[in-house]
Amino acid sequence: MAKLQRIQNRYKGMVLGQERNDWTNRTASDLQRGVRSVWSPRQQQWIQPFCMSALICTDQAGDNEQRLITASGDYGRIPDELVDIVEAYGFQTVPLDNERLHAEARGVRWVDLNGLKLQSISAGFDVCYDCECATRRCCIGWG
Repeated sequence: MAKLQRIQNRYKGMVLGQERNDWTNRTASDLQRGVRSVWSPRQQQWIQPFCMSALICTDQAGDNEQRLITASGDYGRIPDELVDIVEAYGFQTVPLDNERLHAEARGVRWVDLNGLKLQSISAGFDVCYDCECATRRCCIGWG
């Protein structure tokens, strides 16, 4: 009984397994729907200039969970049209950096640099090959 209580206390307030995947998928898609489209003369179509990503990471022991969001492009800056939503939901964001990275690459790099363990990540766009490889290296140590 004591072991069960310790396990329950350890994961209190955390989502696990498929729930983590569901949260990141839902959050990334919901945020992506809020990104305004702009006309691209080069592509001759309306495009969304930012990709949104949601991720869940823990410390190496798996005790402390963080849920974060990030954006591609503009050094990780959240698009203006989403700032109110991010503040209303109290989302934590991956800190701004000095690079123009894909959202998933920015999130994975931040997890790596902080010695955390990536539990789940999703993006508002289809994941490119480079971001998939970076995620695999971060999650399971190979790519």
